[in-house]
Amino acid sequence: MVSSRTNAIAFDIFGLIQAELRRTGVICPVYWIDRLRSSRWLRGALWAGAVVLILCSVWIWVKQGADLSDLAANFIAPAVLAILALWSKKR
Repeated sequence: MVSSRTNAIAFDIFGLIQAELRRTGVICPVYWIDRLRSSRWLRGALWAGAVVLILCSVWIWVKQGADLSDLAANFIAPAVLAILALWSKKR
């Protein structure tokens, strides 16, 4: 457990650091990268891209008439991306 005095000191120090980083412009690009990374639009676009890759892989596999083992190399990565995009939780 942290004492209230230690908590107040840490709050003041982090406030000073944040003000200094904002003044120098260092925190702004990092903030926007984090916002983009956790964006619903980006997750949706990645999910849609994974679905397109899955469908393209299946289409190519059907056109070639190959074995199921030939599909796995092109099918696994997009399927994993789709699963991660669907079940990822915002932290």
